[in-house]
Amino acid sequence: MKLFSHMVTIPPLTDVQEMLGSYKALFITIGIGKAEEMAFPVAGGFTHPIPEENQRLTNDFFNTSRVLQQLVRDKVNVHLSGTRVQGVTVTFMFGYNEATDHDQAPAPS
Repeated sequence: MKLFSHMVTIPPLTDVQEMLGSYKALFITIGIGKAEEMAFPVAGGFTHPIPEENQRLTNDFFNTSRVLQQLVRDKVNVHLSGTRVQGVTVTFMFGYNEATDHDQAPAPS
């Protein structure tokens, strides 16, 4: 098993529970294993009182979505192995296996 980590900055005045609940919902939607075990309730979205910070949070969220969708396409058994909030940063850790030739879907004919 290999590990991959992804960090996101938490701006001041952010509702961290709501933010992490939104990431949990994203991980579940993408098909990240063990995402439902995150210790945060699923949230349908998040907002921020400062428009610039709201835009940064939104950009980070969509960037995370793109990164993880690619990880799920390229790797096998992608799962959330941990979430660490430290200061103004949250780090998501993911475990995965390398895809082998027999794990790949056949090419369209």
